[in-house]
Amino acid sequence: MQKIKVAHVIYNLQRGGAERLTLDICRELNSRIDFETLLIVFDVQNDFAEASEGINIVVCSSKVFLKFPWKIVSDLNDWNALMLKFKPEVIHSHLFYADWVSRESLYEDVAYFSHIHGITTQYESIAPRKWLSRQHAIRIIINRHIKKQYRFCHNQFIANSQVTFRYLVNTLKWDTSGIHLLPNGIDRLKFTRKKNYFSKNIIKLVTTGSLNENKNQAFLILVVMKLQGKGFQVRLDILGDGPLFGDLEKQIKASHLENTVHLHGMVTDVESHLKDGDVYVHTAINESFGLAIAEALAVGLPVVSLDGRGNREIIEDGYNGFMVNSQDATIFADKIADIVKDENTYFEFSNQAFESSKKHDLRQYVDKLELLYKNEMQYRKR
Repeated sequence: MQKIKVAHVIYNLQRGGAERLTLDICRELNSRIDFETLLIVFDVQNDFAEASEGINIVVCSSKVFLKFPWKIVSDLNDWNALMLKFKPEVIHSHLFYADWVSRESLYEDVAYFSHIHGITTQYESIAPRKWLSRQHAIRIIINRHIKKQYRFCHNQFIANSQVTFRYLVNTLKWDTSGIHLLPNGIDRLKFTRKKNYFSKNIIKLVTTGSLNENKNQAFLILVVMKLQGKGFQVRLDILGDGPLFGDLEKQIKASHLENTVHLHGMVTDVESHLKDGDVYVHTAINESFGLAIAEALAVGLPVVSLDGRGNREIIEDGYNGFMVNSQDATIFADKIADIVKDENTYFEFSNQAFESSKKHDLRQYVDKLELLYKNEMQYRKR
Protein backbone atom coordinates (compact mmCIF):
# COMPACT_ATOMS: atom_id res chain seq x y z
CA MET A 1 0.00 0.00 0.00
CA GLN A 2 1.31 3.42 -0.97
CA LYS A 3 1.39 5.69 2.06
CA ILE A 4 -0.03 9.20 2.15
CA LYS A 5 2.84 11.54 2.93
CA VAL A 6 2.07 14.48 5.19
CA ALA A 7 4.50 17.27 6.02
CA HIS A 8 3.68 19.10 9.25
CA VAL A 9 5.37 22.48 9.58
CA ILE A 10 5.87 24.64 12.68
CA TYR A 11 8.46 27.23 13.67
CA ASN A 12 9.90 25.27 16.61
CA LEU A 13 8.93 22.96 19.45
CA GLN A 14 8.89 25.36 22.36
CA ARG A 15 6.56 24.29 25.15
CA GLY A 16 3.06 25.27 24.07
CA GLY A 17 -0.29 23.80 23.14
CA ALA A 18 0.14 24.10 19.35
CA GLU A 19 3.54 22.43 19.49
CA ARG A 20 2.33 19.58 21.69
CA LEU A 21 -0.70 18.95 19.48
CA THR A 22 1.49 18.91 16.37
CA LEU A 23 3.68 16.19 17.87
CA ASP A 24 0.63 14.18 18.96
CA ILE A 25 -0.87 14.36 15.46
CA CYS A 26 2.39 13.22 13.86
CA ARG A 27 2.71 10.31 16.28
CA GLU A 28 -0.87 9.17 15.73
CA LEU A 29 -0.62 9.44 11.93
CA ASN A 30 2.59 7.41 11.99
CA SER A 31 0.79 4.66 13.89
CA ARG A 32 -1.57 4.24 10.93
CA ILE A 33 -0.32 1.97 8.17
CA ASP A 34 -1.40 4.30 5.35
CA PHE A 35 0.42 7.45 6.56
CA GLU A 36 3.97 8.73 6.76
CA THR A 37 4.82 12.09 8.32
CA LEU A 38 7.71 14.53 8.28
CA LEU A 39 7.82 17.32 10.86
CA ILE A 40 9.66 20.40 9.57
CA VAL A 41 10.87 23.11 11.97
CA PHE A 42 12.91 26.27 11.38
CA ASP A 43 14.52 26.51 14.80
CA VAL A 44 16.28 23.83 16.85
CA GLN A 45 14.50 24.60 20.15
CA ASN A 46 12.71 21.48 21.37
CA ASP A 47 11.16 21.50 24.83
CA PHE A 48 9.36 18.22 24.07
CA ALA A 49 12.28 15.86 23.77
CA GLU A 50 10.35 13.27 25.77
CA ALA A 51 7.47 13.41 23.27
CA SER A 52 9.54 13.56 20.06
CA GLU A 53 10.84 10.01 20.03
CA GLY A 54 9.99 8.17 16.82
CA ILE A 55 8.95 11.31 14.94
CA ASN A 56 10.97 12.28 11.87
CA ILE A 57 11.93 15.90 12.63
CA VAL A 58 14.00 17.97 10.20
CA VAL A 59 15.36 21.49 10.74
CA CYS A 60 14.91 23.63 7.62
CA SER A 61 17.19 26.64 7.09
CA SER A 62 14.85 28.41 4.67
CA LYS A 63 13.44 31.78 5.66
CA VAL A 64 11.12 34.52 4.44
CA PHE A 65 11.30 38.14 5.55
CA LEU A 66 10.47 41.70 4.56
CA LYS A 67 13.33 43.86 3.30
CA PHE A 68 13.39 47.62 2.81
CA PRO A 69 11.68 49.08 0.85
CA TRP A 70 8.89 46.63 1.70
CA LYS A 71 9.98 43.76 -0.49
CA ILE A 72 9.38 40.13 0.46
CA VAL A 73 12.62 38.18 0.26
CA SER A 74 12.85 34.41 0.53
CA ASP A 75 15.54 31.76 0.65
CA LEU A 76 13.72 28.54 -0.18
CA ASN A 77 16.55 26.29 -1.35
CA ASP A 78 16.44 24.02 1.69
CA TRP A 79 12.62 23.98 1.72
CA ASN A 80 12.39 23.02 -1.95
CA ALA A 81 15.03 20.32 -1.49
CA LEU A 82 12.97 18.82 1.35
CA MET A 83 9.82 18.92 -0.76
CA LEU A 84 11.52 17.20 -3.70
CA LYS A 85 12.95 14.52 -1.44
CA PHE A 86 9.86 13.79 0.69
CA LYS A 87 7.21 14.54 -1.99
CA PRO A 88 4.30 15.30 0.39
CA GLU A 89 0.71 15.05 -0.73
CA VAL A 90 -0.40 17.21 2.22
CA ILE A 91 1.32 20.21 3.81
CA HIS A 92 -0.20 21.00 7.20
CA SER A 93 1.26 24.13 8.77
CA HIS A 94 0.85 25.45 12.31
CA LEU A 95 1.16 29.11 13.35
CA PHE A 96 1.79 32.00 10.98
CA TYR A 97 5.51 31.84 10.16
CA ALA A 98 5.22 28.20 9.08
CA ASP A 99 2.30 29.25 6.88
CA TRP A 100 4.31 32.03 5.31
CA VAL A 101 7.34 29.93 4.40
CA SER A 102 5.37 26.91 3.22
CA ARG A 103 3.15 29.03 0.94
CA GLU A 104 6.01 30.85 -0.82
CA SER A 105 6.76 27.93 -3.15
CA LEU A 106 3.51 26.23 -4.12
CA TYR A 107 3.17 22.72 -5.51
CA GLU A 108 0.19 22.01 -7.74
CA ASP A 109 -0.59 18.50 -6.48
CA VAL A 110 -0.27 19.27 -2.76
CA ALA A 111 -3.24 19.79 -0.43
CA TYR A 112 -2.55 22.77 1.87
CA PHE A 113 -3.93 23.11 5.41
CA SER A 114 -3.38 26.04 7.78
CA HIS A 115 -4.01 25.11 11.41
CA ILE A 116 -5.16 28.18 13.33
CA HIS A 117 -4.59 27.72 17.05
CA GLY A 118 -5.81 31.15 18.13
CA ILE A 119 -5.75 34.83 17.26
CA THR A 120 -3.32 35.52 14.39
CA THR A 121 -2.63 39.24 14.48
CA GLN A 122 -1.06 39.22 11.00
CA TYR A 123 -4.56 38.79 9.57
CA GLU A 124 -5.97 41.83 11.35
CA SER A 125 -6.35 45.41 10.16
CA ILE A 126 -4.41 48.17 11.87
CA ALA A 127 -6.31 50.89 13.74
CA PRO A 128 -6.71 54.09 11.65
CA ARG A 129 -4.48 56.08 14.02
CA LYS A 130 -1.56 53.79 13.00
CA TRP A 131 -2.10 53.90 9.24
CA LEU A 132 1.06 55.93 8.69
CA SER A 133 3.18 53.63 10.85
CA ARG A 134 5.85 51.18 9.71
CA GLN A 135 3.88 48.42 11.43
CA HIS A 136 0.86 49.18 9.23
CA ALA A 137 2.92 49.02 6.03
CA ILE A 138 4.43 45.67 7.02
CA ARG A 139 1.06 44.23 7.99
CA ILE A 140 -0.59 45.32 4.73
CA ILE A 141 2.16 43.87 2.52
CA ILE A 142 2.34 40.51 4.29
CA ASN A 143 -1.43 40.24 4.63
CA ARG A 144 -2.11 40.85 0.94
CA HIS A 145 0.69 38.52 -0.10
CA ILE A 146 -0.31 35.55 2.08
CA LYS A 147 -3.98 35.88 1.08
CA LYS A 148 -2.97 35.75 -2.58
CA GLN A 149 -0.97 32.58 -1.94
CA TYR A 150 -3.90 31.07 -0.05
CA ARG A 151 -6.17 31.63 -3.03
CA PHE A 152 -3.66 30.12 -5.46
CA CYS A 153 -3.33 26.87 -3.49
CA HIS A 154 -7.01 26.47 -2.52
CA ASN A 155 -5.91 26.71 1.10
CA GLN A 156 -8.00 24.96 3.74
CA PHE A 157 -8.15 26.25 7.33
CA ILE A 158 -8.57 24.25 10.52
CA ALA A 159 -10.08 26.19 13.43
CA ASN A 160 -9.70 24.78 16.94
CA SER A 161 -12.86 26.40 18.34
CA GLN A 162 -15.96 28.36 17.38
CA VAL A 163 -14.13 31.51 18.50
CA THR A 164 -11.26 30.82 16.10
CA PHE A 165 -13.71 29.88 13.33
CA ARG A 166 -15.56 33.20 13.62
CA TYR A 167 -12.25 35.04 13.82
CA LEU A 168 -11.16 33.56 10.47
CA VAL A 169 -14.48 34.41 8.84
CA ASN A 170 -14.38 37.99 10.08
CA THR A 171 -10.69 38.79 9.48
CA LEU A 172 -9.87 36.81 6.33
CA LYS A 173 -13.36 37.06 4.83
CA TRP A 174 -12.85 33.44 3.83
CA ASP A 175 -15.58 31.19 2.47
CA THR A 176 -16.80 29.04 5.34
CA SER A 177 -16.61 25.93 3.11
CA GLY A 178 -12.83 26.24 3.38
CA ILE A 179 -12.77 26.53 7.18
CA HIS A 180 -13.13 23.34 9.19
CA LEU A 181 -14.04 23.36 12.87
CA LEU A 182 -11.96 20.71 14.63
CA PRO A 183 -11.66 21.17 18.41
CA ASN A 184 -8.29 19.95 19.69
CA GLY A 185 -7.69 16.37 20.71
CA ILE A 186 -5.50 14.93 23.45
CA ASP A 187 -3.71 11.63 23.74
CA ARG A 188 -5.89 10.23 26.52
CA LEU A 189 -3.70 7.12 26.80
CA LYS A 190 -1.01 9.32 28.38
CA PHE A 191 -3.31 10.16 31.29
CA THR A 192 -4.38 7.83 34.06
CA ARG A 193 -7.49 8.61 36.00
CA LYS A 194 -6.75 9.47 39.63
CA LYS A 195 -8.09 7.00 42.17
CA ASN A 196 -7.70 8.96 45.39
CA TYR A 197 -10.21 11.70 45.97
CA PHE A 198 -9.71 14.93 47.85
CA SER A 199 -8.81 14.97 51.50
CA LYS A 200 -11.00 17.11 53.70
CA ASN A 201 -7.81 18.35 55.33
CA ILE A 202 -6.50 20.20 52.26
CA ILE A 203 -7.68 21.19 48.75
CA LYS A 204 -4.99 20.63 46.12
CA LEU A 205 -5.34 23.03 43.19
CA VAL A 206 -3.20 22.76 40.05
CA THR A 207 -2.76 24.90 36.95
CA THR A 208 -0.38 24.81 34.01
CA GLY A 209 0.62 27.32 31.33
CA SER A 210 3.06 30.02 30.38
CA LEU A 211 3.47 32.61 33.15
CA ASN A 212 2.27 35.73 31.34
CA GLU A 213 -0.35 38.46 31.60
CA ASN A 214 -2.95 36.58 29.58
CA LYS A 215 -2.69 33.36 31.59
CA ASN A 216 -3.29 35.55 34.64
CA GLN A 217 -1.94 33.24 37.38
CA ALA A 218 -1.67 36.18 39.81
CA PHE A 219 -5.47 36.04 40.14
CA LEU A 220 -5.14 32.60 41.74
CA ILE A 221 -3.22 34.05 44.67
CA LEU A 222 -6.31 36.08 45.53
CA VAL A 223 -8.46 32.96 45.15
CA VAL A 224 -6.22 31.02 47.56
CA MET A 225 -6.56 33.80 50.12
CA LYS A 226 -10.35 33.76 49.76
CA LEU A 227 -10.41 29.99 50.32
CA GLN A 228 -8.25 30.36 53.41
CA GLY A 229 -10.68 32.98 54.65
CA LYS A 230 -13.45 30.36 54.36
CA GLY A 231 -11.46 28.01 56.60
CA PHE A 232 -9.99 25.76 53.88
CA GLN A 233 -6.40 24.57 53.85
CA VAL A 234 -5.10 24.94 50.30
CA ARG A 235 -2.15 23.94 48.18
CA LEU A 236 -1.71 25.50 44.73
CA ASP A 237 0.79 24.06 42.24
CA ILE A 238 1.60 26.36 39.30
CA LEU A 239 3.32 24.52 36.45
CA GLY A 240 5.10 26.49 33.75
CA ASP A 241 7.63 29.19 33.15
CA GLY A 242 7.52 32.61 31.59
CA PRO A 243 8.24 36.33 31.93
CA LEU A 244 6.18 36.76 35.11
CA PHE A 245 7.89 34.05 37.15
CA GLY A 246 9.79 36.60 39.26
CA ASP A 247 6.74 38.81 39.77
CA LEU A 248 4.65 35.87 40.93
CA GLU A 249 7.41 34.78 43.28
CA LYS A 250 7.41 38.24 44.87
CA GLN A 251 3.62 38.31 45.14
CA ILE A 252 3.58 34.90 46.82
CA LYS A 253 6.19 36.04 49.33
CA ALA A 254 4.41 39.33 50.01
CA SER A 255 1.20 37.38 50.69
CA HIS A 256 3.04 34.99 53.05
CA LEU A 257 1.98 32.03 50.93
CA GLU A 258 5.40 30.42 50.39
CA ASN A 259 4.18 27.17 51.98
CA THR A 260 0.90 27.24 50.08
CA VAL A 261 1.59 28.35 46.50
CA HIS A 262 4.38 26.50 44.68
CA LEU A 263 6.01 27.61 41.42
CA HIS A 264 7.45 24.53 39.70
CA GLY A 265 8.75 26.12 36.51
CA MET A 266 8.74 24.03 33.33
CA VAL A 267 7.96 20.39 34.05
CA THR A 268 7.90 17.29 31.87
CA ASP A 269 5.70 15.20 34.19
CA VAL A 270 2.49 17.23 34.00
CA GLU A 271 0.44 14.04 34.28
CA SER A 272 1.80 13.18 37.74
CA HIS A 273 1.04 16.69 39.03
CA LEU A 274 -2.51 16.45 37.69
CA LYS A 275 -3.03 13.07 39.36
CA ASP A 276 -1.91 14.59 42.66
CA GLY A 277 -4.43 17.45 42.37
CA ASP A 278 -8.10 17.74 43.29
CA VAL A 279 -9.34 20.64 41.14
CA TYR A 280 -7.81 22.15 38.01
CA VAL A 281 -7.98 25.96 37.91
CA HIS A 282 -7.62 28.02 34.74
CA THR A 283 -7.50 31.80 34.68
CA ALA A 284 -6.63 32.82 31.10
CA ILE A 285 -8.29 36.06 30.03
CA ASN A 286 -8.42 34.95 26.40
CA GLU A 287 -8.29 31.27 25.49
CA SER A 288 -8.66 29.90 21.97
CA PHE A 289 -9.34 26.37 23.23
CA GLY A 290 -7.57 25.18 26.40
CA LEU A 291 -5.66 21.95 25.74
CA ALA A 292 -4.51 21.84 29.37
CA ILE A 293 -8.14 21.83 30.51
CA ALA A 294 -8.93 18.79 28.36
CA GLU A 295 -5.91 17.00 29.83
CA ALA A 296 -7.06 17.75 33.38
CA LEU A 297 -10.51 16.34 32.58
CA ALA A 298 -8.87 13.14 31.29
CA VAL A 299 -7.38 12.62 34.76
CA GLY A 300 -10.79 13.18 36.33
CA LEU A 301 -10.14 16.66 37.68
CA PRO A 302 -13.13 19.01 37.78
CA VAL A 303 -12.24 22.43 36.39
CA VAL A 304 -13.00 25.94 37.60
CA SER A 305 -12.10 28.49 34.94
CA LEU A 306 -12.55 32.08 33.91
CA ASP A 307 -14.47 32.47 30.67
CA GLY A 308 -11.80 32.79 27.98
CA ARG A 309 -14.42 32.19 25.25
CA GLY A 310 -12.67 29.29 23.48
CA ASN A 311 -12.88 27.11 26.58
CA ARG A 312 -16.68 27.27 26.51
CA GLU A 313 -16.55 24.17 24.29
CA ILE A 314 -14.74 22.13 26.97
CA ILE A 315 -16.25 23.23 30.28
CA GLU A 316 -19.88 22.30 30.85
CA ASP A 317 -20.93 24.59 33.69
CA GLY A 318 -22.21 22.63 36.65
CA TYR A 319 -21.32 19.29 35.03
CA ASN A 320 -17.54 18.87 34.75
CA GLY A 321 -16.74 22.09 36.60
CA PHE A 322 -17.70 25.74 36.57
CA MET A 323 -17.15 28.72 34.29
CA VAL A 324 -16.77 32.07 36.06
CA ASN A 325 -17.74 35.06 33.92
CA SER A 326 -15.88 37.79 35.81
CA GLN A 327 -12.56 38.15 37.60
CA ASP A 328 -14.14 37.93 41.01
CA ALA A 329 -11.93 35.93 43.37
CA THR A 330 -14.81 35.40 45.82
CA ILE A 331 -17.05 33.81 43.18
CA PHE A 332 -14.15 31.73 41.87
CA ALA A 333 -13.37 30.46 45.38
CA ASP A 334 -17.06 29.72 46.00
CA LYS A 335 -17.19 27.50 42.90
CA ILE A 336 -14.18 25.51 44.10
CA ALA A 337 -15.86 25.14 47.50
CA ASP A 338 -19.05 23.91 45.77
CA ILE A 339 -17.10 21.07 44.14
CA VAL A 340 -15.31 19.88 47.29
CA LYS A 341 -18.11 20.45 49.80
CA ASP A 342 -18.47 16.69 50.30
CA GLU A 343 -17.09 13.49 48.85
CA ASN A 344 -20.24 12.52 46.94
CA THR A 345 -20.39 15.87 45.15
CA TYR A 346 -16.70 15.72 44.30
CA PHE A 347 -17.02 12.13 43.07
CA GLU A 348 -19.88 13.15 40.75
CA PHE A 349 -17.96 16.09 39.27
CA SER A 350 -14.87 13.92 38.84
CA ASN A 351 -16.78 11.17 37.04
CA GLN A 352 -18.38 13.71 34.73
CA ALA A 353 -15.04 15.38 34.06
CA PHE A 354 -13.54 12.06 33.01
CA GLU A 355 -16.52 11.19 30.79
CA SER A 356 -16.48 14.60 29.09
CA SER A 357 -12.80 14.16 28.18
CA LYS A 358 -13.73 11.31 25.83
CA LYS A 359 -15.02 13.89 23.34
CA HIS A 360 -11.46 15.11 22.90
CA ASP A 361 -9.79 11.77 22.19
CA LEU A 362 -6.86 12.14 19.79
CA ARG A 363 -7.75 9.07 17.76
CA GLN A 364 -11.20 10.38 16.93
CA TYR A 365 -9.64 13.76 16.22
CA VAL A 366 -7.15 12.29 13.73
CA ASP A 367 -9.95 10.24 12.11
CA LYS A 368 -11.64 13.55 11.25
CA LEU A 369 -8.33 15.08 10.15
CA GLU A 370 -7.65 12.09 7.90
CA LEU A 371 -11.03 12.60 6.23
CA LEU A 372 -10.22 16.29 5.62
CA TYR A 373 -6.91 15.32 4.04
CA LYS A 374 -8.49 12.74 1.74
CA ASN A 375 -11.36 15.02 0.68
CA GLU A 376 -8.94 17.79 -0.29
CA MET A 377 -6.65 15.34 -2.09
CA GLN A 378 -9.66 14.10 -4.04
CA TYR A 379 -10.55 17.69 -4.92
CA ARG A 380 -7.06 18.09 -6.41
CA LYS A 381 -7.62 15.18 -8.76
CA ARG A 382 -10.71 16.70 -10.39
